[in-house]
Amino acid sequence: MSTGRSHRILMAGLPAVGKTTFLAALWYFVQQTNFPSRLRFKRLERDSQYLNQIKDTWLECNPVARTPVGTEKIVNMILTKEATGEDLTLFFPDLSGESFSHQWIDREYSTAYGDFLKGACGGVVFIHPDQMKKPIRIDTAMSVAGGIPTTAENQAPAATEPPAPVKDWSPIETPTQVQNIELLQFIMASDRPHGPFRLAVIVSAWDRVAALKKSPAEWLSSQFPMLDQFLRSNDDEFETNVYGVSAQGGDYEKEGSKLGKLRPGERVQIVGPDIQKEHDITEPLAWLIQ
Repeated sequence: MSTGRSHRILMAGLPAVGKTTFLAALWYFVQQTNFPSRLRFKRLERDSQYLNQIKDTWLECNPVARTPVGTEKIVNMILTKEATGEDLTLFFPDLSGESFSHQWIDREYSTAYGDFLKGACGGVVFIHPDQMKKPIRIDTAMSVAGGIPTTAENQAPAATEPPAPVKDWSPIETPTQVQNIELLQFIMASDRPHGPFRLAVIVSAWDRVAALKKSPAEWLSSQFPMLDQFLRSNDDEFETNVYGVSAQGGDYEKEGSKLGKLRPGERVQIVGPDIQKEHDITEPLAWLIQ
C-alpha cells in the first residue's frame, strides 16, 4: 500500500526547550476526531510504546521527561492531510538537547544526524523563554569597567574579604541565541539539497509570555535580536515562520488542577502566521510540508 510522499522533519533545540512535550501532545492530537486538525493519524510503522509513554505522562499533567543522550528515537508517523486526503509519511528524530549542546561544544555532529539532514524537507527549532542565557551588553560591561579604580587618588580601600574565585569560562555559558545560530549554520553547511530550508521556530511555553501582547515574531526580535537578524539576512537559506506554542497549556505546579479539568486538546495553545484552527498543534508541520 502506498503511503504517499515522505517528509523528514528535523526537531532541533538545546536542552529543556520542549521538544519531547511537543511530540507527546502531537501524538495525542493527531489521533483525536473531536478536534479540527490539518493532519490526522493513519498508522504507525514502528512500535508506539515510546510515544504512548510520553503521551500518558502529558495527559496526566506531569512534566514529560527529557530525552537522555543515547536513547533518541526516530518517530515515523503516517498522517493524512485533512484537506486533500493525501497520505504523508513523517519522520521526526527526537534527539536529546544535550546532543545539540555537543554540536556547539565539540564542533561536530554525528554521521546519523548528517544523513538525516540530507533528506530533510524542513525543521522545527525550539526555544524556551525560561532557558535563555542572555549576553552582557557592551554598555553594561563598560559601566562595570568604568567603576574600577585606576589611579592612586581614587583607589578604594583594600577589601576586607578575599575576592570570589574566578570561574573558568565554558562554551556552554555562551548566550543561547549564539548557540542556536551555530545549530543553524551546521544545517547551512550540511550536504543537503539546494534551496531554502523551511524552518518553523517555536517559542515553547507561550503561556508564560503571551501577556506581553506580542506576536511570536515580535517576541523573537526583542529577546533574540541576533538570531532574528541572522534569519532575516539568510532568507535565501531559510524560509522561516515563528510560532508560539504552549503544549502544556500552563504551569503544572500552579495550574495543574485547572488544566486537568479541560479536555486535553484544549490545553494546547498556538499562535502564529496563518493559523487556521484553534489548538491545532499540527499547524507548523502542515506549513513545513505544504
